[in-house]
Amino acid sequence: MKKWTIQEINLIKEIYPVTPVKDLAKRLNRSESSVNHKAFRLKIKAIREYHFPDWDFKWDKTPRKCLVCGKEFIPTRKEYYVCSTKCGTRSRKGITAYKKVSIKCNFCRKIILKTPYRIKQSKLNFCDIKCFAAWKQENQKKDKNPNWKGGISFVNRGRAGKGSRHYRKGEYYERKARKELESEGYYVIRSGGSKGIWDLVAINKNEIRLIQVKSNSKPGPKERKNMEEFESPSNAIKEFWRYYGRNKRIIVKF
Repeated sequence: MKKWTIQEINLIKEIYPVTPVKDLAKRLNRSESSVNHKAFRLKIKAIREYHFPDWDFKWDKTPRKCLVCGKEFIPTRKEYYVCSTKCGTRSRKGITAYKKVSIKCNFCRKIILKTPYRIKQSKLNFCDIKCFAAWKQENQKKDKNPNWKGGISFVNRGRAGKGSRHYRKGEYYERKARKELESEGYYVIRSGGSKGIWDLVAINKNEIRLIQVKSNSKPGPKERKNMEEFESPSNAIKEFWRYYGRNKRIIVKF
């Protein structure tokens, strides 16, 4: 790409506003886009009557009726016969494609209006987001959902914190162990989100059970030593619960 000379730049400044781009490009032996770009960089504006001599800029600006919706509008160009880009799209694709058809909502059975295109795109039709949410609550909850995995989300959302896969999995088994103990008549306290020695404390009139819950892993030597050396009442039982898979449970007492 050859550089612009001082003579070419001065010529553009002088005659670009009143000369058609085609003529100026031939004179400079450059492309039209190159000339326009250089004029833009130099902040030179063209006078459109000179750049587009075949165009009639003095058209009748009386209000017209839109061919699609019938709304009155004042055209900004003589070739405009629609009031907006939306009506322009409708005129190109065909007005019948935008005629709405009555159909029943899949949840409340209320009659709603939708375009044939929207009906074809979706298997189910709802009148609003509330009906859609209520339908999902009834038909896609827990085991009714094809993606149900027993209550554990295996989506990895980071290595640590409440959003992580390991945290959510551990929380699931802690709650599962809590339900089992409560069914046996224990009052259970869960230390959610803590990194202490015990996850659950189960109490009844005869004993206290201190429980550490894990899934598919064993406590390390340091963790085991802390559990063994933990000072507790004489009627307290120290336990380690390990869930192997989803159902099998192994209990180790200290």
